[in-house]
Amino acid sequence: MTIESFVRETLGLTDEAVVQSILPLAEIQTVKKNEIVLREGQTPERLAFLWSGAFRGYFNSRTGKDATDCFCCRPGDPIVASIPFYAPAQITMQAIKQSEMFTVPIQAAVGLIEREPEAQRLHDRLMYHSMNIHAEIRQMLSSMDAAEKYDGKIVGVFLTTNFGQHAAVTAGLKTALGKFVITLDADLQNPPEEIPKLVEKLREGYDVVGTIRENRKDTFFRRWASKTVNFMVRKLCNGKTMTDYGCMLRGYSRNVVNAILDCPEHGKFIPMLAMSYARRTVEIHVKHADRTAGEPEGEV
Repeated sequence: MTIESFVRETLGLTDEAVVQSILPLAEIQTVKKNEIVLREGQTPERLAFLWSGAFRGYFNSRTGKDATDCFCCRPGDPIVASIPFYAPAQITMQAIKQSEMFTVPIQAAVGLIEREPEAQRLHDRLMYHSMNIHAEIRQMLSSMDAAEKYDGKIVGVFLTTNFGQHAAVTAGLKTALGKFVITLDADLQNPPEEIPKLVEKLREGYDVVGTIRENRKDTFFRRWASKTVNFMVRKLCNGKTMTDYGCMLRGYSRNVVNAILDCPEHGKFIPMLAMSYARRTVEIHVKHADRTAGEPEGEV
């Protein structure tokens, strides 16, 4: 690959003026395995993108260990250690194998972004991508730190890829050991402060505690889709049904959890399956808040 093809194809720049401004400034730098290209607190002199190889960014965690914050492993990934990219590094960037970087001087990059709309769009896209990666890995590391700090009380279950909501819930049910199990989405639309209400009902002897969202904060499309699913499920079910199958804030007794796990089918719809095993069920109203992180992935 040539520098020009990298700029045009990998970075996706098409404005001829921007491309011609970058080409004379660009350099390909070779980095040895384990070599540090930017240390925490250091101000970068060049803006770098991955040409080949792989890098990791890390910081010192609360336990004093090096904690990985991000990985750069795809050609074109920005090798940045701070937001904005020209600020002092918040993490240390290190090559985890022999690698190459495409680099341009920081001041030249800042000037292009200020003058050229296409350079600004590239900057915004790459910084958004970088921030998402940092946020995902920091969330995972926070879970791991909590698991170490509260050994035996908090257990993180990490799947190799996104297998879907119900596969993730099943993995959690297999790991949970308690007499009662509460499921909860991670976007905080269902406040965790509502959990004691579900536990109280489980202690009263109910096998399944469903919830009905009050004053839903979802879009019209998501509310319509949820109502459609609820209607279809109630039509398919015989016997006990729930009002709001779309709310994942639910409580289950150990007997129901064990029955779900003993069910051999793949692709289980857990709320409906739980209802078929429950002897006593109840629904309670819970609060519903705006989504604090992530994007919904439901499709028609």
